Amino acid sequence: MMYIKTLLITLILVFGFTGCVSKDTKQLLSKYATASTEAQKNIMYTYQNTSENLQRAKYYKAVRDGATIKDLQSFKIDYSGQIKTLNDLVSFSEAMVAITGDSFNNQIDENSAKLYESAKNLSENKAISHNVANEDLQLFATLVNGAFRGYSEYFRTKKLKELILVADKWVQPSIDNLDKDLKHWKKILKRSINKQKSIKIMILNKPHTYCQVKDVTKKCIPLSETFKTKVDMYEDVALLQKRLDNLDKEFAALSSSVITMSKLHKNIIISLKRDEINKEELSKIFYDLKEHVDSIKEFRNSIKKEQ
Repeated sequence: MMYIKTLLITLILVFGFTGCVSKDTKQLLSKYATASTEAQKNIMYTYQNTSENLQRAKYYKAVRDGATIKDLQSFKIDYSGQIKTLNDLVSFSEAMVAITGDSFNNQIDENSAKLYESAKNLSENKAISHNVANEDLQLFATLVNGAFRGYSEYFRTKKLKELILVADKWVQPSIDNLDKDLKHWKKILKRSINKQKSIKIMILNKPHTYCQVKDVTKKCIPLSETFKTKVDMYEDVALLQKRLDNLDKEFAALSSSVITMSKLHKNIIISLKRDEINKEELSKIFYDLKEHVDSIKEFRNSIKKEQ
């Protein structure tokens, strides 16, 4: 009787402990996936914004000098391989957010497929693929196919841990690769914004030099004709200059977010391998990553033109 009682207490303790570990681990992985997605999208916004400013500078030049259709066509930035890596990382992290969330059963097939496809794309990335064997991707595919059906939460979390540990071989190099070309993107963005600013100042300060010809009278219509137009243009110039003045800080924060994201991933991998979560250390990393992301978002909001 005493033996049965002891056995029951032991089983309760064991299953109670594994249940807590499973819940803590699942919550940690969900938070990790959410924070990673946020940081990656933040970097993606800057890359997209750089491309937009490059195109806008072309339009400004066309207003000043005239242009052919060919002059207006956009072209691919040499360093845009970063965008593909980011797209795949964001897709991977978003699928992780869905799968580690409380409503993981919703669209489970779609999210599983998205997780595998993004993992496959990352594993085939030429910058890192030399570290990835076909067997690793095959193992990942097997885990994805069998990880989320017919298991208790504890075993699903166990399978999820195995997935992340396998994916580490291509996720970690992909994150580290993001910082490589940031300085080149900053250079392109700086040049594009400077061109926009200088053209606007020219049009404002020499209105009769940059004008349009109206019908047969040959009357010059200045591009900065009305008071409101001039005010808006001067405001644009001020906002462009503010962006330029903070460009170093903006890209330093982006670089720091990549470094912190990498640190977070490494600590998650260590925690999963040891089955031991260092909550204090991870909380600090989560906080630092959020600070970097929020600081860039706050600055972006500060340079938005008020309507």
